[in-house]
Amino acid sequence: MSGLNPSDHDLFQPAILKDQVAHQLMKYRELNAKIPYRKEMPKMAKVVEAFHDDITCGPEYVCTCCDQLWYRSSVRKCEANKYPKCSETLLKACIPTTTTIDNTKRICSTCHSNLSNGKLHDWSKANKMGFPVKPQGLNLTPLEEGLISPHIPFMQVRELPRGRQLSIHGNVVNVPADVNSTISTLPRSIDESQTIPVKLK
Repeated sequence: MSGLNPSDHDLFQPAILKDQVAHQLMKYRELNAKIPYRKEMPKMAKVVEAFHDDITCGPEYVCTCCDQLWYRSSVRKCEANKYPKCSETLLKACIPTTTTIDNTKRICSTCHSNLSNGKLHDWSKANKMGFPVKPQGLNLTPLEEGLISPHIPFMQVRELPRGRQLSIHGNVVNVPADVNSTISTLPRSIDESQTIPVKLK
């Protein structure tokens, strides 16, 4: 220690080292306080919480105009007197007696905007865009649907980076299938199925 200057001996004092560490910590905290996202974190937490509250219930609210399913935050109470620019015929066609949850007519924001301007929404049921009633004979299994499908779709379905929702990536290719050969082949008889019936006692 004889080779050190008197000022060098002061660096080894615990009190001086403690002050230096405290000074560096203060600088670090001041630097973090200047970062913008630190101040925005509480606001983002509130936005995420509000989003989770909106999607607590699934898309189970039916628009009385377009017959589509929406979240609670995307629909509003439907009242015919709020659309003075629409004729009575248009209102009767766009706002039928269909009710949704709580026996209340609800309308989505898109249909509400169109009716407020006296226009007919392109996807409205009055524009013959309603969903057809599914026949009882079409309650098929996935295998049966694939056998009689006139087109076989090929697509890439991937999970989004956030939210883990599924999305289609790239193009969708529809390959035509010969359904007539399938219909003429099925159902096969016992003789054509290359099986041997066995009866157990």
